[in-house]
Amino acid sequence: MPQPHHWPSILLAALVPELASAGALHVGGFGTLGLSCFSSDQADFVLNVQPAGPGRSGRCDPRLDSLLAVQVDAQLTPVLEFGLQLTSDYNADGDFAPEPTVAQLRWHISDAATLRLGRTHNPAFLYSESRNVRYAMPWVRPPLEVYGLLPTYTFDGAEILSQGHWQGWHMEFQGSAAVADIDNPRANATGTDEAELKQAALGLTLDQADMLFKASYVRGRVSYSTPDLDALFGALRSLGGAAGASLASDLDLDDSRYDLFALAARYETDRWLVLAEYGYRPIDDSFFRDMQGAYITVGRNIGVWMPYATLAQRWTHGPDSDPRAGAFAPLVDTVLAATRFDSRSLSLGLSRPVHANATLKLQLDWIKPDDASWGLYTNHGSDYDYAHPDADYLMSINLDFVF
Repeated sequence: MPQPHHWPSILLAALVPELASAGALHVGGFGTLGLSCFSSDQADFVLNVQPAGPGRSGRCDPRLDSLLAVQVDAQLTPVLEFGLQLTSDYNADGDFAPEPTVAQLRWHISDAATLRLGRTHNPAFLYSESRNVRYAMPWVRPPLEVYGLLPTYTFDGAEILSQGHWQGWHMEFQGSAAVADIDNPRANATGTDEAELKQAALGLTLDQADMLFKASYVRGRVSYSTPDLDALFGALRSLGGAAGASLASDLDLDDSRYDLFALAARYETDRWLVLAEYGYRPIDDSFFRDMQGAYITVGRNIGVWMPYATLAQRWTHGPDSDPRAGAFAPLVDTVLAATRFDSRSLSLGLSRPVHANATLKLQLDWIKPDDASWGLYTNHGSDYDYAHPDADYLMSINLDFVF
């Protein structure tokens, strides 16, 4: 029997002959060929839920940013479209198996309103719709200090988009309700653990000439567990008395509420590009810490070249220990420290079009995790200095293209 995530491909395959003859198909795609090298030999730099990356697992790695995607849009009726996007990138399972990153029916209710049903992108950030289309953004990848606050790319559900005008500004309102299952790779181990999310989101974008502003709010619930966490919480409940049981309930990430507040601004002319985003993601009743992230990017077009610089920072907030842990204090302290992702970075980059549909980008990142922080890394080695992490360097060269 076909798996549920294969139904968009099956439906499109059935429609292709008729639609192709009617000229109702549009086929396109995008991709990135990249190579990144990381200076650390005690941790890996990864993009969200990748299991390994450049660094401890190997000084240089082409898998960090490389991807290929194909998108087919089919006009079913004058007001109904179907879109399918298949993306092959380095995923949590450690391979490049293609996955549907867009699979949706679009109903154009009116000239100003569209309803999208199916798989769509997480709507929170400025580049949410083009998060994998690196050709459409100035950097080699979005700053993880902000975009890693909610690293899920895709959700399944319903989304309404409505457009209008106000005082000379073009407005777009987004509202959505969706769910997602995310596979998270285990650090320094094989296998994955699944997180389940359900959320509702609201967004408003205003743009006029060279300026654009976006504000988003997300409220959701998340559940996540691992064998190690289950064992610890079980021990707290069975051996830690009433205090241990209370602590286990507070730490357990089981249908815990999270919120995300995001603000973005962009100023872009033929000569200048200025981008800034800020996100705040508090979470209730779990071992995860509240997090904030922000960045600012400034770029300048000089002929065919665009040099740019980005300053970014991630902050986290939460307890470092809990007196209810008792004899389990060392284990509880380790769990509480594991989401201390405080870090800051400076990125210097240079991009140049090499074809009408391709851009070459070179970026150097200076990355400094805060003291007593894990940073935005994974697969930490036994000699990693959590108390006083070193500054590290990441060099990336990418060719981004569309077709």
